[in-house]
Amino acid sequence: MNQNEIMGMVFSGLVNQSIEYQNSKHTNLPDDQQEAIDKMLKAIHDFCENKAIIKPEYQADAFAASVLKVAAELGWNAGR
Repeated sequence: MNQNEIMGMVFSGLVNQSIEYQNSKHTNLPDDQQEAIDKMLKAIHDFCENKAIIKPEYQADAFAASVLKVAAELGWNAGR
């Protein structure tokens, strides 16, 4: 299974849920909350932009490091 297939399995359900959620929600967020979300989205953009620079032979290393970093930042370390 390649990286695109894994990403499809992981994210397709989340993407569909997120689309439904955004379509049903019409609330304006407080400015500080919108600013925090905008910063998160910018970080994701930067992540994707930099991923494109990484050579194919190093992308598995980058992907694993990214998953572990997100898990560590969220305090989810699978019991380790």
